[in-house]
Amino acid sequence: MRLEGKPVADKIIKEVKASISLLIEHNIKSPCLAVIQVGNDPRSSVYVKNKEKEAKKAGIISETIKIDEKISKEDLIKQIQSLNESDKYAGILIQLPLPQHLKESEIIEHLSPIKDVDGIHPDNLGKLMRGTPYLTPCTPTGVIEILKYYKIEISGKKCLIIGRSNIVGKPLVFQLLQENATVTIAHSKTQSIEDEVKKADILFVAIGQARFVRGSWVKDGSTVIDVGINSLTREDWEKKGFPITDSIEADFKKKGYAIVGDTYFEELEDKVSAITPVPGGVGLLTVAVLMNNTLKAYIRQKNLENHLSEWKNL
Repeated sequence: MRLEGKPVADKIIKEVKASISLLIEHNIKSPCLAVIQVGNDPRSSVYVKNKEKEAKKAGIISETIKIDEKISKEDLIKQIQSLNESDKYAGILIQLPLPQHLKESEIIEHLSPIKDVDGIHPDNLGKLMRGTPYLTPCTPTGVIEILKYYKIEISGKKCLIIGRSNIVGKPLVFQLLQENATVTIAHSKTQSIEDEVKKADILFVAIGQARFVRGSWVKDGSTVIDVGINSLTREDWEKKGFPITDSIEADFKKKGYAIVGDTYFEELEDKVSAITPVPGGVGLLTVAVLMNNTLKAYIRQKNLENHLSEWKNL
C-alpha cells in the first residue's frame, strides 16, 4: 500500500480552515505567519511559495520577509526580535538552510517559543522530551499523522529511525515514545545497520542519501516511512548507476533533475506492507502541519482554546 500524503494533508488543511472560519464568524482576524527567507536559494524559494499557497488554502495570511544573504547575525536577530514583539504575527518561520556564516542553532534560539511554528526552539523540543508538547516539529508530526490516518498501529511496535537530525530524527524518537513504540535510532556510526533494519516493524529513514535502504534489507510486511528528498541531476544519477526509466528521463528533460527518497522505492514496494512515495508522501504533510501549528500558536496567544471548543460544539 502506498501511503499517499495528499489526503492526509488535505484533511489537516480542511480542519484548519474550518477553525479559522469560526474565528472570522466571531470577528476574530485570521492568524498571520511570517516566513523569513535569507538569500535567494532557488529551492528555498520553491518551498516558500508552496507555504504561501497552502496558507491561502487554510485561510492563513502569509508574509514572506526576504533578507539579503549577507546580513550579519546581529542584524538578523534584531529582525527576529522585532517580529517576536509584533502582535501582527502569530507564527514565525525561519526558512532553512541559512547562509553558511549564520549558525542555525544560534539564530533559532532567538525565536519566541510561542511563535516557533516549526517546533524547533529548545523550549519546544524540551517540552516534547518531557511529554508535554504543544508546538511540535512539523516533519515528524506529519509522519505520525500519516501512520494514524492509515490506521497503522504504532503501540508496541519495533521502530527504527535512521538519521539523528534535530528537526526529524531526534524529535521523532520522543513522538514515537508517546505512542508507546519501542524505538531504536541508527546513524552513520551504527554497525551492521542492515541487521537493525531487518528487525524493524516500522522503518523511518531521514538521512539525505538517495536510495540508501535496499529491498533486501527490510523485513517482509513492515512499514516504511521515507522522509528523504534528494534532487539528482542526470550526472548524479549516472554516477550512482541508477537505471534511467521513461519517467526519470521525462523529469530530466522537464526539470533537469529527478527526486528520489532515501529508500530504493522500486525494490521495497512489493516487499513491505506500506510505504510512503517520494515525492508525494511526507513532504506534503510538513507544510500542512506548519499551518496547524500556526493556528495553535494563535489560539494560545489569544487565549481562544475554550471559545473555539464552545463554538465547534454549537
